[in-house]
Amino acid sequence: MEDLSDLTPENLERSRRRGPAPAAFEDPARQKRWEERTAAAEARKGQRTSAPFIALAVVGLCVLGLIAWSLLRPEERLTVAGLNSPVVAATDGGSAVYPANSAEAVGEDVKFGYLPAVELQELADGTVVLGSSPQDEGGADGAAGADGEDTAASAAPGFERPYAELNSEEFAAGSIPSPEDGGRSGTPVTWADVYEDHALSTVFMPEVDTESELDAVLSAAEERERLDAVIVRTADPALAGIASAAGAPVLFTGALGGSAGSAGVGADTADPGADADSAGAGQAGAEGGAADSGADPAALAEAGFTMVALPADAEGLSAEAIGAWTDAGIEVWAAGVESEAQLQEFAEHGVFGAFAENPFAVQPSNSGD
Repeated sequence: MEDLSDLTPENLERSRRRGPAPAAFEDPARQKRWEERTAAAEARKGQRTSAPFIALAVVGLCVLGLIAWSLLRPEERLTVAGLNSPVVAATDGGSAVYPANSAEAVGEDVKFGYLPAVELQELADGTVVLGSSPQDEGGADGAAGADGEDTAASAAPGFERPYAELNSEEFAAGSIPSPEDGGRSGTPVTWADVYEDHALSTVFMPEVDTESELDAVLSAAEERERLDAVIVRTADPALAGIASAAGAPVLFTGALGGSAGSAGVGADTADPGADADSAGAGQAGAEGGAADSGADPAALAEAGFTMVALPADAEGLSAEAIGAWTDAGIEVWAAGVESEAQLQEFAEHGVFGAFAENPFAVQPSNSGD
């Protein structure tokens, strides 16, 4: 039993640290109730102590879940249906600023948000590659005159022979000239390689003239489940029917002259004498739209076409003429657009998109790169 003499400061401090002495009751029942209350109080104190740790654990699990979701969620991929009008396509990858139809041109198109409107060619070994049509010298498509085939005129740009005479090794070893004097040349690239690199990042607009080229396009798109992210450009209604049946949008690149019944659709409607800009951009050969060219939008739609390209200087790009196309379910593109103001004017008339050799002049990129 402590008395007052034992209540020194040191003893008081030790007493505080030890806490109150357990109560002792003569009645066993009261003693038991006391012990039960004490045990319950100690349990509650333990629960209060662990509560913050439980809360932190829950927060940590939520953060980890968000991180995992952001890493594993499906990537949003650009499709034709998701394009914001007016969309700008770079003719031959932007042949006024980059080596035409080169790997570098497509890479820059994707980087800055322009659609690569590339042209396809077939090599001697059947490989489908990106390549520009030879300049018209000595006849349509570089054909020779009376002295026989003009090999130089029909040679692939940057090569000494036509694409049809090159094999894959010779093609890969070549280079594509820059549009600027002294500019860096471009790298030749196959369709399979360029599509592998950029299929998930853009909507390609390849121009095809043969079944082999079309098969390469559709096979690659089907393998990647990206048929909704490729626009096939062609003047051949037979190829259009194949592409449309596969589920790909098709843009008509042929001439729009002829009778209303034919709508300019047929094997002889493509414009072989078109200049490089119109061939690469998919310009229509007629100087007008549905209203003044004799073309029948319904006939094009029936052939499988869902889009058409009209020259930027055509009177057929009025709101009324464009309306005739869109009423038939065909979107209108303006080919050869040269300025942002011109694009805006056409967009107000209902044009869906535009082709430009220099896409930066038509729609300055918002990229900070």
